[in-house]
Amino acid sequence: MNLESFAPFVGERFEALPEDSSAVIASIVLVKAEPYPKASPETGRPFSLEFSAEEGEADLPQGIYRLRTDRRDGDLIFIVPIGPRRYEAIFN
Repeated sequence: MNLESFAPFVGERFEALPEDSSAVIASIVLVKAEPYPKASPETGRPFSLEFSAEEGEADLPQGIYRLRTDRRDGDLIFIVPIGPRRYEAIFN
């Protein structure tokens, strides 16, 4: 996975599923895909993804989720809540 593989999906809705289930528990939108600002040259090309959920969506606790869209199968991604209905994933 790299930044370029997620950039075309900014603005798209992802279904969030627990890593061991096929039941969708929330729908979140990828709002940012950008280089991680605190990276050093030695760490390669880290990047971050930021997602938001609409009011009424279930709150997702920190954890690993399968995130999928119609155009992307379903990557296992560790996400962390960073605010009300906002989530972040950081890739090193």
